[in-house]
Amino acid sequence: MQSIQFRQILFLIFILVAFMIIFGFLIYSSTAAASESADPSWAKKKLVHYDHGEVTIDEDEVIEADIVIVTGKIQIAGEIYGDIIALNSEVELEAEAAIYGHIICFDSQLDQADEAQIAGDIILLDENSIKMAGGRNLIGYGFQLNQYQSDTVIEEGETVVGDILVLNHELVIKGKVDGDVINILGRTIIKSTAAIDGHAIAFHGQIATSNEALITGRMLGLEKEEETVEKDTERERDERIRNNVERKYLRRDREIGSDIFRFWGDVTIEPDEIIKGAVVTVRGTIEVKGEVDGDVVAVFGSVELDSSAYIDGDVVSVGGKIYRANGAIVEGDLVQTTITGVKVDDGDQHVSVGLTGISVGPKKGDEWERKRRKVRHRWDYDFNEESFAFRYNRVEGLFLGLKLNKNEWGYDDDAFFDLYGHIGYGFAGKRACYQIGVQRSIFGNFGPVIGIEAHDVTTTQDIWMMPSFENSLAAFLIKEDFHDYYREQGYSAYASIFISEYLKLSGEYHKESYFSLGKNTNWSIFGGDKKFRFNPLIDEIDYKSVKAKISFDTRNSYKYPDKGWWFSAEAEFAREELNDNGVDFDRYIVDLRRYQPMSYGENLDFRFRVGSSRGYLPAQLQFDAGGFSALRGYGFKEFQNFNRLVLGTVEYRIYGRRNPLNNIFGINDFNLILFADAGYLWSADNTLEANEGFDSKDWDDLKTSIGFAISNDDGNVRLNFAKRMDDKEEPFIVTFRISRPF
Repeated sequence: MQSIQFRQILFLIFILVAFMIIFGFLIYSSTAAASESADPSWAKKKLVHYDHGEVTIDEDEVIEADIVIVTGKIQIAGEIYGDIIALNSEVELEAEAAIYGHIICFDSQLDQADEAQIAGDIILLDENSIKMAGGRNLIGYGFQLNQYQSDTVIEEGETVVGDILVLNHELVIKGKVDGDVINILGRTIIKSTAAIDGHAIAFHGQIATSNEALITGRMLGLEKEEETVEKDTERERDERIRNNVERKYLRRDREIGSDIFRFWGDVTIEPDEIIKGAVVTVRGTIEVKGEVDGDVVAVFGSVELDSSAYIDGDVVSVGGKIYRANGAIVEGDLVQTTITGVKVDDGDQHVSVGLTGISVGPKKGDEWERKRRKVRHRWDYDFNEESFAFRYNRVEGLFLGLKLNKNEWGYDDDAFFDLYGHIGYGFAGKRACYQIGVQRSIFGNFGPVIGIEAHDVTTTQDIWMMPSFENSLAAFLIKEDFHDYYREQGYSAYASIFISEYLKLSGEYHKESYFSLGKNTNWSIFGGDKKFRFNPLIDEIDYKSVKAKISFDTRNSYKYPDKGWWFSAEAEFAREELNDNGVDFDRYIVDLRRYQPMSYGENLDFRFRVGSSRGYLPAQLQFDAGGFSALRGYGFKEFQNFNRLVLGTVEYRIYGRRNPLNNIFGINDFNLILFADAGYLWSADNTLEANEGFDSKDWDDLKTSIGFAISNDDGNVRLNFAKRMDDKEEPFIVTFRISRPF
């Protein structure tokens, strides 16, 4: 986090590249060794079902699941760790294909390149016969397939090792099967004492099972279609409707080039399954217990989201309902419609109209819960959402406390009031901090919120440049504290309302007293004889003010967004009509951000931030910039104590296969980021209004810096190399961050 000479920069780059080469080689070697020694059958508990479509598995793709394809076509050049079960379909194996399992084809066509490798058997079936047709040319993997062409009973206490294939007969299972059970044109009866460590699949047959039976995989029953003109006409109509629904609701998936997995009838995404793409079914229910990295759409059917479900996209039910359990995470919208429009004919529905259109959700007590705020990964969380408070800085030293978090959205809350706040103690500053507040949602969960709170806290204006948790780590580990602090004591009353899912308005009344704080510690784990810098003095004043805020947020993730808008504008009015001690100022901050996918593997993101004021602005509320998230080619807070700020940042992020670093190392864990910062800070006359004082500036004096960064996949752990453009002799500034700049 400091400037170093250019030769040292080159040396660091060399060390970084060497480290990445060695690290990538070790990952590749350990992965290769693990895949050579591991038992591929561990993936057999997953199953992917394709219906009436064409599927391509490219050379660099690895599918760890059994695959069932019905009335479609599958072309394979990659690796499949599982069986391939083709029913009335075409299977094409290219030379690069490697199948760690069996290939079972019923009334299907198999086109196999000589070089394709199959660890198990190739079985060709029709209604009357089972024929072995090859396989077993992938040495070192033993997969057993048990074939039955007569009625069979697996008795209690008996264990069958390997998959079971039954043609046109009845199979009764009372014992244990270590593999899949596949019955074509027959009947499978699974008794209460049965245990199947795999899937149970029936095609043109029946499955009957006891509730006490143990089945670790999925049960999949595929019924025979009636081949009549009326049925074909209905199917053609359904396909046209499905195509129209996809064009309307799968815009996100088409933009980023995701796959679309199409089904007919009921579909279940199991807890351990991850579907990379959109899931669409016609005339069936989609039950999601696992993860779908795309949209989920049911046409003439419902969507059931289990508590473990994670959807990185929208959930749409056309002609059905959406059922959502506690804990289910949906990053996008919930849309419940009919073919002719939004479904509003049920008396218990709640309909809201906002800037983004019409959204529908049942009233309190119905099975569709109100949508939670969006997160990209289920393991995402904000440190501030934890109930335990921890921070470390040069003013308080170690601060420990407890928090009761505010209910921002009102879901799952039957309490008359929402109580929130925190209490803690800074050991070096020898002072306790607290906040206590209470709020109430009026007119139900969809109405405005009113509240009051009181506080005595240590606070800072520098969160926008560096989050508190990252700053605490820097102070605790390397004796670098990048925040400036002051004490704020007072109370406020407020009211807020969500105009839509994305738009929030709020108004607040504040009475505050401000006090300076001194540096109270020089301790850190590392840092040697280095000392913390002094904490600056502030204007110690009391005043009353009114604040207004507006925020608009369509980002697909709070912490790691790659799509959407974020807009925030806030104004504070501390007018002389409210204060009799000479305090008279206005302060405005506007922040606009856009996260724009360019294509798969490319993002162009920008931020534009403006600050201004009228009257004498207290020192603690003046604008600073320089370093980290604000003009990265300049020193930390090189520009301080101004009443005008203009700042712009652009980042071009390359990730996945588009990133040349990932192509070199054969992994997808690095982002390459090119960035440019531009900004200007100055002070205008205090008598000018906040919208004045901009025309007189010479924008040729704009401060600019450019650079590049290497980051992890989420973009938060990054190494930045930045160079200011107004002084060629100044060295590169290298910073290591564990958060995004915006």
